[in-house]
Amino acid sequence: MTATAAPSAAFLRLMRSRWAFGAYLRRKVPMAAFARIRLESIDADRCRVTVPYSRRTTNPFRSTYFGALTAAAELSTGILAMAHLYDHREQVAMLMVNCRADFDKKATDLTVFECDQGALVAAVIAQTLQQPEPRTITMQTVGKNQAGDIVARLEFTWSFKARSRAA
Repeated sequence: MTATAAPSAAFLRLMRSRWAFGAYLRRKVPMAAFARIRLESIDADRCRVTVPYSRRTTNPFRSTYFGALTAAAELSTGILAMAHLYDHREQVAMLMVNCRADFDKKATDLTVFECDQGALVAAVIAQTLQQPEPRTITMQTVGKNQAGDIVARLEFTWSFKARSRAA
């Protein structure tokens, strides 16, 4: 049997539903739901997530709180990985093991994080399905403001490990 890590059409359809994505956030990531983080778009290769500049996300320095920015950035990589993993979630475990961030500019309006590494994560998941040793991938996401200026660059290292099979 050849394993493939193509994104799940059912998962993509579910995440593209504003209601379903909101319900997912309320259940699994309530802080992101409170901050009104939104999934702007997702396909096999890329994911775009937005975080608003609002009363809920503003810090005392009149910019978007780094926690809200980081949550949106993590979702842009994690949801993309989950899309490729969804049909194999019983076989492979996923865990974020590291995060690195550079904040380049004050976030004072809507920030859009985009990760375009779907093909890379699909390859790592396919390798994990074929050979059981754990693998990691570092996924980059870039956050830009509405003027197109880079606000932040974040890297998340995700670990994929084959789940043990009970006999």
